[in-house]
Amino acid sequence: MGARKEALLFNFVEKNELLEQNEIAYYQTTFKDKPWFQLLYGVYATKKDAQSAADNLSPKIRKSSPWIRRLSSVQKAIRRKATQ
Repeated sequence: MGARKEALLFNFVEKNELLEQNEIAYYQTTFKDKPWFQLLYGVYATKKDAQSAADNLSPKIRKSSPWIRRLSSVQKAIRRKATQ
C-alpha cells in the first residue's frame, strides 16, 4: 500500500489491525516530486510465496490492491531517498 500522507498509512494499519502481525514496516520515498509512504508486509523466499500470502490477506486489505516488490527495489528506493 502506498499513500501520500503518513497519517493515512497509519490509519490503514490501525483500521486493519496490522500492528498485531509484527510483519510490517514502512518507508518514505518520492513519487512525482511529492512524499510517498509505502507499507511493507512480510518478506518471502519466492514471488510465488509472496503471491500466496497476498491472496490470503483479508478482503479489506486485498481491496487496496497490494503489489509484490523485490527487496532489492525497496532497498534501492530507500538508498535513493537517503541521498536526496
